[in-house]
Amino acid sequence: MRLLAISDLHIGHPENRAYADALAPADPDDWLIVAGDVGEVFADVGFVLASLANRFARVIWAPGNHELWTLPSDPVAVRGVARYEALVKVCRRFGVLTPEDEFPVWTGPGGPVTVAPLCTLYDYSFGPGRATTADPKAAALAAAGGRYVVRAQKIISLDGTAPQRFVLIAFDSVEKAQAWSDSAATKEVTAARMKSTDSLSFIVEGFAN
Repeated sequence: MRLLAISDLHIGHPENRAYADALAPADPDDWLIVAGDVGEVFADVGFVLASLANRFARVIWAPGNHELWTLPSDPVAVRGVARYEALVKVCRRFGVLTPEDEFPVWTGPGGPVTVAPLCTLYDYSFGPGRATTADPKAAALAAAGGRYVVRAQKIISLDGTAPQRFVLIAFDSVEKAQAWSDSAATKEVTAARMKSTDSLSFIVEGFAN
């Protein structure tokens, strides 16, 4: 019996899906840790985890960022924490352990070992003052004189539908904001974001008190 681990299956690629379908224990008591990035489509993630749970004695899942994305083409449109909670429900239906369950203890060879899957959502509170010019995105922002004013994860709607995330960046002029937006580093990030999220970005000219 063995305690095994795998990550980054990315089953959206056919060859990866075939590999996941072929995963099998050498011993009926083998455990498998699935350490994130199974895929991006909700139903696919649930199907693969359920299939693995049918083959291995115990499957333990820790989410990656890809499971928590909500692609425009995904029929399951829940986002953020609601998506994570929905995936946890699917896992519990098929006996897959998650960060929300009691940590299991492996008592096989090399044990006892406590397996502690974690879900740590993005927290940008650590960010200000720590970015360096070694990061091309941070360098582009610094070169344009931009600074983060708001990077909010929790938004309370007073009227209308609030976005799930909101970022406000201040520049000294419209020209500097436009230069930052037109930089190669920013365009690369924007292109990646638009593939995986529904988002808006715009420049607002005004004055700060």
